[in-house]
Amino acid sequence: MKKLFTSIICCALLSLPSTAEFAVIKNDEGYINVRDKPSMKGKVITTVPRNTAFYVSEYNRKGDWMLIDYKDKTGYMHISRIQLLHKLKHYNSKKISINVVTQPFDKNKHKISYKKMKYPDSDDGYNMLLIDGKKVWGTDGDIPKNEVKSVTITINGKKIVVDPSVYSGLYRLNNHIEFATKIGDTYFIKQSGSDGAGGYHLLWIVSKKHGVSAIANDMDI
Repeated sequence: MKKLFTSIICCALLSLPSTAEFAVIKNDEGYINVRDKPSMKGKVITTVPRNTAFYVSEYNRKGDWMLIDYKDKTGYMHISRIQLLHKLKHYNSKKISINVVTQPFDKNKHKISYKKMKYPDSDDGYNMLLIDGKKVWGTDGDIPKNEVKSVTITINGKKIVVDPSVYSGLYRLNNHIEFATKIGDTYFIKQSGSDGAGGYHLLWIVSKKHGVSAIANDMDI
C-alpha cells in the first residue's frame, strides 16, 4: 500500500506546472482546506470549494505541498488535491471566442494614485500604480495608453457581454485563447495579458449560476 501511495504522489508531481497555472480541486466532498504551513498540522486559513479556480505555483514548494493563491490569500495545499485546468480535456476552440474592443486611455476619467509596497524579504520598496483604486494588470508600472471598452464572450453561438466591473484593472488584453475547458456547466477560458513586462495570466469563468468572473495573476508568483 505504501508503494502504491508513493507511485500516486510521483505521478502527481510530474503533472504539476514548471512555473504556475490555474487549477481546481480534486475532491468529491465539496471543498479543500488551505493551510498556513505545508503540513496537516498547519492552521486552516481558508477553504476552496469544488469547481472553483485558484492559482498554483511550483515556486516555494515544500515536499508534497504546493503554494496557492486564492481570493488574495496565500497558503498550502497537498499536491494530490490539485487538478490543473490545462490537463483537462480542452473544449472545442471553434465553439468559443473572445472579442476585446479597446479605446484610448483617458486620464481625466480615472483616478490615478500610488501605493507604497515592499519587495518580499527585503526592506526595499516601490510605488504600485493604482487606477480607480485597483491594481493595474498588463503594464510595468506605467500608465496604459489604451483601455478595454468592451469584452464579448461567445460560446456555442451565444454572445455574453461582460460587465465592465469584471475587466476593470485589466489592460493589454487580446482575443487569443490559450485553452478552454468545461466542468459541469462552468467554462474556464485561459488567456495571457500583455506580451512583455507586466505580463499576467488571466482566467475567465463563465457559469449559468454566477455569470462571468475573472482571475488575474502574475506570470511568476
